[in-house]
Amino acid sequence: MSHAKCQKRIKKSATALTAKGARLIDHRRFTAALRYLNQALKLEPDNSRAPRFRGLVYRERRQFNRAKRDLIQAVNLNPDSSANHLFLGVFLVDRFASRWGLYHLEQALTLTADRYDGTENCAHLARLYAYHQLEEDIPARAVCRELLKVDPREPCHHCLHNWLTLRISCHAALQTDSQTRHLLAQPTFSGQCGDWPGLFCHFDAWRLISVYVIPQT
Repeated sequence: MSHAKCQKRIKKSATALTAKGARLIDHRRFTAALRYLNQALKLEPDNSRAPRFRGLVYRERRQFNRAKRDLIQAVNLNPDSSANHLFLGVFLVDRFASRWGLYHLEQALTLTADRYDGTENCAHLARLYAYHQLEEDIPARAVCRELLKVDPREPCHHCLHNWLTLRISCHAALQTDSQTRHLLAQPTFSGQCGDWPGLFCHFDAWRLISVYVIPQT
């Protein structure tokens, strides 16, 4: 067998192993997924999809240093991949590295290679939380406007936009009036707001990735 044919067969096997690992992640079978992803990387060390998914596995196993290493490796192996930047950006926001995370989320929105249908929603929601971490209401509201363009029927996006508008308008009152400060410290949502009523109270990186991205892999 020629070298070219051998390399092609190895690449095909690594791709199949990576896909199997991704499907297992979707079912939260992380130990089995890790086994397939490790095999894929042994066959094809420059495969950027395998460390991307392995980083997600490590994140869910709370092995954060390993997750960070793998997600950075994925970006370094393929910096033109929208998905690689998206996974790293969500992870960094989850770990309170907001500025660094914002950079990669914006890269994910700029690039088109391997972009998922859910990339915009996922990236904008993570950006929204990053700006909230940074206490920057004006850019957070701008992100809400982008979310409204992507999904105008989602009531939580309207709710968050209106809440941020109120916070911005009442900036002086927030500093002087204790009652206003208490009311606006955290958003109060109706139970009918859909899947994201507690976005500003708790950032769930797994939920973002699993709802908007993994089903498409």
